Amino acid sequence: MPQIPLFHPFLPDALKNPYPFYNRLREEDPLHWSALECWMVFGNEDIHTFLNHDRFSLEPIFTEVDEEAMPFEAACNRWYRLINPVQKSYFRKRLDHLLTEATLQKYASLWRDEAERLAAALPEWGISDLMARFIKPLVLGVVADLLGVPETMRFRFRSILTELDGRLFELAGMGGRISSKNLIFGDLLRMYLELVSAKQLRSNSGEEDALTALLASPEQGDPVAEEDLVDMLVFLLHTLTENSAHGLGNAIIPLATYAQENQLDTQNPETVRTAFEECLRYDSPVQFFPLMAHEDVMLHGKAVHRGQSVWLCLGAAHRDPAYVKEPDRFNPERRLEQTLALDLLPIIDKDLLRVIAHQAIPIILPRLKNANLVSEGISWQTGSSLARGPRTLPVRWSEQP
Repeated sequence: MPQIPLFHPFLPDALKNPYPFYNRLREEDPLHWSALECWMVFGNEDIHTFLNHDRFSLEPIFTEVDEEAMPFEAACNRWYRLINPVQKSYFRKRLDHLLTEATLQKYASLWRDEAERLAAALPEWGISDLMARFIKPLVLGVVADLLGVPETMRFRFRSILTELDGRLFELAGMGGRISSKNLIFGDLLRMYLELVSAKQLRSNSGEEDALTALLASPEQGDPVAEEDLVDMLVFLLHTLTENSAHGLGNAIIPLATYAQENQLDTQNPETVRTAFEECLRYDSPVQFFPLMAHEDVMLHGKAVHRGQSVWLCLGAAHRDPAYVKEPDRFNPERRLEQTLALDLLPIIDKDLLRVIAHQAIPIILPRLKNANLVSEGISWQTGSSLARGPRTLPVRWSEQP
């Protein structure tokens, strides 16, 4: 059997469609040493095995690094400490509460109204990018609501985040020195610190928003360090904007294609919820989730050493024939009998993905009946190896002026 080449998720063919690669690796090399110098695992059962194995943990092993020489690694250490799902920090506990589906429902009607406004502004003819005209503006409004950005600062907030589109991950290596590194990053930091200092941190509903909660003193009464607040801002903006936009973009592609030839009752909330669960299974915005080996262990005949990372491929697990029948066929009426691998992991914004989609899909899908996706024009994000989602999503409107 020929040797399987080292897999990299940013290979051009893998960016366009990684699933044939996953299928081959699941069959021929289920524990694969990748081009990213980490282990990858592709089977649904294997993911359960790794999650339940006593030598692997969701908690990373922290190693001290020189922040000047390795700024990205140092920033990742800070992020992991802030959002550690095992030894839950003050920030993690607050975010786990604020980003539950039940808590987010208070924004649902607000986000549906915004989706309706954006959909009404879409053109009637020509070609337009759905990411730029609908998905990204909707998500930026959602994040502004969650952070309690007041109306007087919304335009500035959207402008800065639009300018930073796809580049938020670069902030990781800058930490508290953002303002000296880049003008746009500096604008973002200054706006954020204005929000903090002015205490303009109330959501439209008049209730506590994410930044208000995070600014409050931790239980032990120590003040929140400014560097921690900056790191949390970067994490929230990157995670909430990128993952939410990717999740909605990934869903619209198969849904719009399906709706061209099939009826889907988008005004039935249960139908929409079932359809979006299939979207998450069919093309998850979170493709990989890393575990850390805390001891040496032999698995699949290979040695995984302490400190090495094993990336669980959620996208592959969701397309595993052992998980569902006809895994490569999109069926929005499919009712999953087993929990998605996505839901086995402490992914902080998975409920947010669902609440946004449940409001947006009933609005945008009927509008797309008069449009066709321009498949050859879809480009994919390359900002993070862990995620998958469209950067551009062009549609051609069929009505002529």
